Amino acid sequence: MVEQILYRPSTIECPICHINQKIEIPDYIYQQKHIGLIKVQVRPGTACPHEFIVYVDQLGKARDYEHADFQIQLTARTPNERAASDQFSLEDLLETLGTFATLRVFHAFIFNYKILVLIVPTDDPKFVDNLNDLFTRSFPAHMKPERLADKTRLSEFAMLDMEESKTLILDTKGVIVDSPWGDQKDFDFETELIKKALEFNDLNAQLLFIQQRVGLFKKETEDVIALLEKVGQMIYDDDLRDKLAKLFHRKLTDHLVTHYIHFIKQRYPESEPLLRKIHNRSVESLKEGIW
Repeated sequence: MVEQILYRPSTIECPICHINQKIEIPDYIYQQKHIGLIKVQVRPGTACPHEFIVYVDQLGKARDYEHADFQIQLTARTPNERAASDQFSLEDLLETLGTFATLRVFHAFIFNYKILVLIVPTDDPKFVDNLNDLFTRSFPAHMKPERLADKTRLSEFAMLDMEESKTLILDTKGVIVDSPWGDQKDFDFETELIKKALEFNDLNAQLLFIQQRVGLFKKETEDVIALLEKVGQMIYDDDLRDKLAKLFHRKLTDHLVTHYIHFIKQRYPESEPLLRKIHNRSVESLKEGIW
């Protein structure tokens, strides 16, 4: 007998047009006592034409909203072509999880975080295998995912020690139960990566672009490490950004530099002490003013 999945209604309001609507969140998520705010992507057409994120507490009350200021168009394949394909694709992932969760799954694979997918009896039993296969094919040979996504059943999830778990936890509908990076909302690198990949109609070309861009990001991070090894006792963050811009022959945002630093912490822990050389000029000026 298939276990019945219960849902708990939550009344929310679109942050754009302010239409009230009800969403249903799987009740089993609330059985885990140590979760914080549940992040739910409301897709266009649910009750209004807008896409946004709602943050729901353990009582089912909406606590915050995030306007999805990006919209990824799925144009590479027709529905019949998707159905005929024997390999799980980037578009399949976006259709299954939605943009919000897909960006975070990309972030977790790139930055070597654990991923745990909640599986219920009605879910596709091959989803996690398909997910891992997609990212194994999407990464360059010298940077295959060190950690593959795992799955857990409802009974196991209820017993999970969330306080000790630094894991991206989500279900197959794209509901984010927990994330190891807190309330980070800036995923510009991942957004641009997916958008540009989808400009290619050929699926192999999409994967090749992702491989090249992720490989370039890894190479540039290694260049950051080499630069930090050469500097003296310290370097200001804005000077580091300017030196990297000259090295990479393009303008860099503070967010991208922060991504390099994050990547070093997650994938090059032996080089993390070098990050102590980076000082914030504003903070240093403030210290000098106090003393």
